[in-house]
Amino acid sequence: AGRLASGSGDGAIKIWSLASMRREATLHGHDRAVEALAALEAGRLASGSEDGTIKIWGLASMRCEATLQGNGDPVQALAALGAGRLGGTARSRSGAWRPCAARPRSTGTTAPWRPSRPQRVC
Repeated sequence: AGRLASGSGDGAIKIWSLASMRREATLHGHDRAVEALAALEAGRLASGSEDGTIKIWGLASMRCEATLQGNGDPVQALAALGAGRLGGTARSRSGAWRPCAARPRSTGTTAPWRPSRPQRVC
């Protein structure tokens, strides 16, 4: 809604107001450069980084809601596919995810997660 997001080499994401042309917020969470951004449904933003992670941000709260960890390859592109799905490419592969459908377990597996449960944060 009248905003622009830009990724930075230092791992930050800046959110800009198109009306005022001023920065509204700076989001921190990636360890390396942010290479890809995609606007998602329900006021969310996905960011992909050279650190091999994809983060899902809530734009109302300006906070990270989830982190998707891949195989470590830099994330090079992201695209919103609709129906809660996110597509993207890393250096050596491509894929599609439901960004808010799984969470890591301590066993190295994943478990179902419902985005309506606010306790899941980065």
